[in-house]
Amino acid sequence: MIISCPCCEKKFQVPDDQVADKKAVRLRCSSCQHLWIHQFNNQNERASSARPDGDPKECTTLDSHSFEEPLRVAQPGPTPVAYKVSSTQKRLVWSLYLAISLLIMMPILVLMRYHIVHAIPQAEVAYEALGLEVNTRNEFFSFHDVTFRKLGTDAGDKLVIRGKIKYQPPEQEARMVPRVRVTVYGKADCGKQAWWDKKNFGANHFLERGLCVLDSWTFSTKDNLALPGEVIPFEKEKLYASEAIMPSEINLQFERQS
Repeated sequence: MIISCPCCEKKFQVPDDQVADKKAVRLRCSSCQHLWIHQFNNQNERASSARPDGDPKECTTLDSHSFEEPLRVAQPGPTPVAYKVSSTQKRLVWSLYLAISLLIMMPILVLMRYHIVHAIPQAEVAYEALGLEVNTRNEFFSFHDVTFRKLGTDAGDKLVIRGKIKYQPPEQEARMVPRVRVTVYGKADCGKQAWWDKKNFGANHFLERGLCVLDSWTFSTKDNLALPGEVIPFEKEKLYASEAIMPSEINLQFERQS
């Protein structure tokens, strides 16, 4: 309910629940501290103010000691207006969020592409389509100081292989270390050689020397990235418990990273 002060004529908002079922209320202006009695009729509010005679600017207040503490009225604040966002503005905001997300994610996807391709080999095609070389080839890895020996144990013959892997790329680029395939050659009945080994006869100098493939297995040396110029030492053992082997030569090759 809007009520005007009879002295300073300022308008104020009075809560309806404070004047409900009342014929008159005592009010005090929060601006000029004027005290007056405001009466209501049955149809609507009717201001019947105890306004003093004379100049309205020279208002006096009623004796506040003869009344209970009256209600204070306050200047009503502006009505809040709900801000409506248009669909164009919403699309603009979402486009901005998407652009910021891409700007944050793209450097991460580029820097972590070696780990991503190692975990998801199919991602290499997407990187190459974007012009980002992943370099899963192994031409910059090389073996050095490779030696092997056979040790006899109670459990059987043990083959021990030692060596180093050097990573020397032309650029400062880290890569995943490929797995190593070990092929063990020695004197045996080559007639029992697998057909895929026999077809390499003439291209494999081990087979030309009458050596047959005794065993072939793989191992890994490092699960994370190799830095340029890094040297990775390794020592691997394999136990042959069921039968004795007579290794004459071993061949180490890097497996193609998929």
